[in-house]
Amino acid sequence: MKPRLIISASLILALAACKEEQVKAEAEPEVQPVLAVVASSAHRDPSTFTGTIEPRTQANLGFRLLGRVVEQNAAVGALVRRGDVLARLDPVALELAARAAEAEVTLAEARFANAKASAARMRVLSKRDVASKMQVELAQEALSTAQAGLAEARARLAKAREQLGYTVLAAEFDGVVTSVQTEVGQVASPGQPVVTVAGSDAREAVIDVPDELAGAFAPGDPFEIALQVESTIVAGGMLREIAPQSDQATRTRRLRISLGAAAGSFRLGTIVTATPERRTASHVELPASGLVERDGKQMVWVIDPASSKVSLREVKIAARSDAIIEVAEGIADGNQVVVAGVHSLKPGQLVRISED
Repeated sequence: MKPRLIISASLILALAACKEEQVKAEAEPEVQPVLAVVASSAHRDPSTFTGTIEPRTQANLGFRLLGRVVEQNAAVGALVRRGDVLARLDPVALELAARAAEAEVTLAEARFANAKASAARMRVLSKRDVASKMQVELAQEALSTAQAGLAEARARLAKAREQLGYTVLAAEFDGVVTSVQTEVGQVASPGQPVVTVAGSDAREAVIDVPDELAGAFAPGDPFEIALQVESTIVAGGMLREIAPQSDQATRTRRLRISLGAAAGSFRLGTIVTATPERRTASHVELPASGLVERDGKQMVWVIDPASSKVSLREVKIAARSDAIIEVAEGIADGNQVVVAGVHSLKPGQLVRISED
């Protein structure tokens, strides 16, 4: 009997130890290891970007039909007015087609006049019972046919004259010639650029900014534009357009700034510097991995230094990129923010900041 008593006592002691460990585990809350950073404000001074002056409107002008260039009046840098002839194609073939169409119209007019007179004569004879009803109907039918033939001939003449007008390339608006792609004697294809004209009425500064900074700008933001070679020549500008996508090679986005007063002092192609006219921003920069989006709200996990427990706090994002977010409201300097392991946390959970 003694061996059985020894075994039972050992079993009771083992069960008691397991129960004691279970109670101890239940008493100690689960501690989640996380990575965290201490928030600190980043004071950004207005950056200066380099760009060039470009026209707001620019068009590549070309002929609408195939032909040989016989006249070239455009020169790079020349000022042109709307309607000025820039180039011409050889018009001989189209002039002959227009003359042939004019002759067809003359012939159709004569046939129409003859048919009209015949129909009138048949109506008079019919009243005198000299012409039959069938003869009157045939004369009226011939008149309708002649009238349709005249309309067709006039339409062909209008088309021939329109085609002849396409041999002349004229400026669509006032501007300056920026490039000439063809020379006299060259055969131009339909739609092929012949002359490039840039509008002279409105100019803008074009700059490229890093993708992570583009989110800090919005259409309507004021800029100060200055010549790079002469910084005393400045003009005010307003952001008109932000490229919706960044360049895959340079990871930059293009901004177009409309120039206001003194825009005439900036020639096309001039290199300029653009400085945003805004107050120095004070934002808290955090890694983008710490951002949690739930129910349309943007939040981060904040650690209470006294209890080492986390809580969700809603924030307002001023700018963001793939790696960094700039928090305008919701986080203060010194707050500990979780930046790794955010999706495995729950409010009030005890955490331990990992040293890795």
